[in-house]
Amino acid sequence: MYVIVVGAGKVGYYLAKTLLMEDHEVLLIERDVSKVEYYAERLGAVVIRGDGAEASVLEQAGAARADVVVAVTGEDEDNLVVCQVAKNRFKVGRTIARVNNPKNEQLFRLLGVDVTVSQTNFILNLIGQAIPERSTPSHESSPRRFGDRGSDDFGAITSCEPGRRGAQPAGQLRHCCYRPWSGR
Repeated sequence: MYVIVVGAGKVGYYLAKTLLMEDHEVLLIERDVSKVEYYAERLGAVVIRGDGAEASVLEQAGAARADVVVAVTGEDEDNLVVCQVAKNRFKVGRTIARVNNPKNEQLFRLLGVDVTVSQTNFILNLIGQAIPERSTPSHESSPRRFGDRGSDDFGAITSCEPGRRGAQPAGQLRHCCYRPWSGR
């Protein structure tokens, strides 16, 4: 599988490193020349300098043949543009974006990003799962826990293990993923 990762921070680096160790073809794109030099020493020629939000850079990176484009920069605007260009211009089958501001997550989905990852929402969901439900005072219609957001519920911790499906308590999983609720 060919994966383009845009953003060579720690997330981008470890993503690229892990995918390479699993024998995937990977290209890591980064604007900052010092990061490019640093990570190129560790990963080799799979790190290039460029602005992954520019169509010309994605074209040179071979986005037209990429199976997945992952945008993990520190800027939501850049991550959104990377995914939109990859999806709309290069017809990439799957786009994944890091969402730094959780308020942007729904917008990313509405604008066609296949998968969004919000560390803030993920942690809030875990906190919400750890707090037991309180008894409901008679003036409230339903119990609420920290992290509850009504129609903006975050998602669930689900198994990524073969043969296991559906939400599972996180402590019972060897490998787990955050799966946002669908149907927003």
